[in-house]
Amino acid sequence: MDYITRSVGTLAVPMIIAAIIALLALWGDGALRVRLATGSGTRLARNLIPALAIVGLALAAFSLLGAFATTLLSQLVSGAPLGLAVGVLLLSYAVRMRRHVAAAEQRPARGRARAWAAGWEWALVFVLVAISLFQAANDYGQYTCTTFARHFVADARSDPLVAVYSAQNLGLHAPGIREVRCNDPQAACRFRYNGLMLVADSGGQYFFLPVAWTRSRGVAVLIPQSSSLRLEFYGPYARRSRQQSTC
Repeated sequence: MDYITRSVGTLAVPMIIAAIIALLALWGDGALRVRLATGSGTRLARNLIPALAIVGLALAAFSLLGAFATTLLSQLVSGAPLGLAVGVLLLSYAVRMRRHVAAAEQRPARGRARAWAAGWEWALVFVLVAISLFQAANDYGQYTCTTFARHFVADARSDPLVAVYSAQNLGLHAPGIREVRCNDPQAACRFRYNGLMLVADSGGQYFFLPVAWTRSRGVAVLIPQSSSLRLEFYGPYARRSRQQSTC
């Protein structure tokens, strides 16, 4: 459930933007077809079709080139896969619009596709766009996860810490973690571990990072949830006094 919630939040913005662009494209196509039906949009369509074909071909070419060399699109987040998807759609729309204009002028279009060829055309366009969008979503997800991790590390010093109480010795030894043994033999939790930050609580596991965690020498701590554990949260202002106290 935690994974699904974060995934939906990550893809919400690009999905909304894509839906708005698609809606505007549908409205524009409808308006153009109305003008073609009345005979007033033929000149506009003739000028628009080559422009769409050129832009679509350029986007598709630069997107494919990004797999072998660094291009402007490959340097953008999801730029190459989105460029390929948009390029293919523009090329497909230019071809379909050319056929529509030819039909509106009541003259045969050159190279008019047969029924089976048209079916293969739609299938290939769908495959290319679907693969491109899948890759774009993957690239965007990696980017957002990396950005979230950087923000988490940057803000870690101001986040609340967690004191983990345990009935048994967990043997947590890492920079920033301090083990305290309770003096009361009747205490239900005789061990306390200070200097931890709770990153996630999912799948019956607690995922902690020490306060001194770094990418080069840091370790992560994964502890199964249990009735023998108790978590106590305290803010940055109480770090020193809380770590010096006993159970």
